[in-house]
Amino acid sequence: MQGDWSGEGELSGHWLLPRHINLTMLRDDRPIPDEELIFGEVLPNGDGTYQTRRTLSISSEIAREKHRYTCSVTHLALDNKLDINWGI
Repeated sequence: MQGDWSGEGELSGHWLLPRHINLTMLRDDRPIPDEELIFGEVLPNGDGTYQTRRTLSISSEIAREKHRYTCSVTHLALDNKLDINWGI
């Protein structure tokens, strides 16, 4: 699992997990509405795992506000929720 902050102002998450996954992106511990996100398809990797992507476009103005972003993942294969944090 990885998260990337690019100079283009996008925060993306890319997952290599079994297909059924619950993924939530948060800004300062609040869920980001789906209409602010770009959802990628769930795609097979060919080795029994899958990948998906969530992208959030962040303006330079919003980036200057120093929000904290989190991708929160729950999955049957995980004992606990997995949180990946980004500070921008």
